[in-house]
Amino acid sequence: MAANTSTVYIDWEGVWPDLVEVGLAVVENGTVTQLLCHVINTNTIQDPKKHNQSARYSHCISHKVVQTEGIALEGIQLRFLTCLDQCTYPITIRGFGSDTSRDSLCKVFPFLSTYDCTYSQADLPNWSIRTRQVYHKKKIGLKQSNALAPICPASNHALTNTVPAKKTRNNTVLAKLRHDYHYAFYDVLELVFLDYPETMLSFI
Repeated sequence: MAANTSTVYIDWEGVWPDLVEVGLAVVENGTVTQLLCHVINTNTIQDPKKHNQSARYSHCISHKVVQTEGIALEGIQLRFLTCLDQCTYPITIRGFGSDTSRDSLCKVFPFLSTYDCTYSQADLPNWSIRTRQVYHKKKIGLKQSNALAPICPASNHALTNTVPAKKTRNNTVLAKLRHDYHYAFYDVLELVFLDYPETMLSFI
């Protein structure tokens, strides 16, 4: 990545408008300067039972956790704006997938439509390759050890992770299941480690 830049990595769990978790990391000139992870309560979940069933296939964040630990969307918007305003250099917001495209981010953060920043997408390989990479193994090690619990406690992901009965258990599905629930914050760290391998040394 270019010098004298502030790269803001972001990822979600959930689908707009039912977002349930955001993970964020800021890297400036190769140094991680900000980390953020929050459960989100958008007050849009209509069926708690249906939510919990679906959550078992991905993030494992129960409706109860959303209600008790979640921050309102307005609070998330303010935290994100504060994060951007604290950046030192020209900002690039970087994610992986359509849910972190400019259009998708502007739905969640309307102020981005006029904010001075650029956008980019990381280039991660498919799962059969990714699971063998150092940056991925580092992410999984941190996640399994709950090493960053003060920022993102594993207790928020208490439902049992599983795969829908009718879903074909191909290599991708099995790899994801072996690595347990989805976690926005650690997925963000994987992107950081991909772009800045030296930052892995900061996370023991």
